[in-house]
Amino acid sequence: MDTLSVTQCLRSFVSNSWLEDELEGTSRQLAGTESQASGASGTSGATQAEDEDNKTDITPIEAFNAVNVEGVRFDFERIEENSLLQESLLVDMHSAAMVFPNTFDKCLNNMEMNRIPHLYCFDHTRVELTPTKTTGDYYHASFVDGYNKKSAYIFAQAPFDDITNQTFWVMVGETKPSMILVFGDIDEKQKQKMPYDISEKAFEKAFLQEFGAKKLDEAEMKAKINSTFWPEKGAKKEFDSLKIETKDEHSETHMKTFNLSINQNKQESQTVLMHFYEWADSNELPEYMMDMRSSIKVQYIRSSKKSGSNTGPIMLVCATGVTKCAIYATIDIIVSRMTEEHTVGFKETMSAIKSQRFGCFHTPAPYLTAREMLMKF
Repeated sequence: MDTLSVTQCLRSFVSNSWLEDELEGTSRQLAGTESQASGASGTSGATQAEDEDNKTDITPIEAFNAVNVEGVRFDFERIEENSLLQESLLVDMHSAAMVFPNTFDKCLNNMEMNRIPHLYCFDHTRVELTPTKTTGDYYHASFVDGYNKKSAYIFAQAPFDDITNQTFWVMVGETKPSMILVFGDIDEKQKQKMPYDISEKAFEKAFLQEFGAKKLDEAEMKAKINSTFWPEKGAKKEFDSLKIETKDEHSETHMKTFNLSINQNKQESQTVLMHFYEWADSNELPEYMMDMRSSIKVQYIRSSKKSGSNTGPIMLVCATGVTKCAIYATIDIIVSRMTEEHTVGFKETMSAIKSQRFGCFHTPAPYLTAREMLMKF
């Protein structure tokens, strides 16, 4: 097993605190403050943020509390009451915070590419693309580690307009995913009528009206894939030097499978897209989840034996690229660990996912959903 860096340990400590509380039967620390931070506005908030940015006398404790941008705070009383240990730990945490803080500059500079404005994308794990004549280097997607494999997954937001559709397939052409798993039903009524300008005062109201929501978190939960962004059987999608064609389509209970041919710069490769269209509600896990995982594993083995098949990460796609992707990956990783090591590692798995993909498990619902499924296993 690889040795964890100071920064990785730090992130693990931060995330583990709320998970330990939940495992003891409470969820008081689970939600964090992502939605509060993203929904906050007003002069007082801006003034406070400006004052914090201008501070020069940052203490180790302040730096540590600032490392996790999602607002989770570590309970220092849980550390042994040993002043030397605490001092050493704080120094390491302070150093880590100064060297490698969480940032999302690319996300903030490409807000028109984000379906849900308060779900950011970490810079340190984002999928960085090679710019083309018509697309940039940003898409709302992140690399996430799997069981004993670095960057085993890509969590990706589903395309929602023409530019995100093209950029999504450019990402597929570059990362060469071995499989593309799409979770969720399609609701074309959620097609965006016009791009939002977040600088406008009426932005939030217009955004919430699109989803019939009163709060940003509610809009996030109601978001659905708004179009079939892959070609149907016999159809093609073409973007500059990239061409995607569906060679074959197969329907089964709860899902459809599409065999895709991807031709980029006259080099052809193969991948498979599986659409699990009955997983509509993020908080209600399908009863067939374990059967779904088995079907995915069988399809993975089949496709890997085909000539020209891609061997890249497994790409997980849902409306936001967060909730359903995180639930599936958590179950996949933990079941793999249980099979190999006969241990669960629940909090470690969720902590790792949370530190690599912003927004995962920031409310109790998806955490409880994943836990419920594992209890049935």
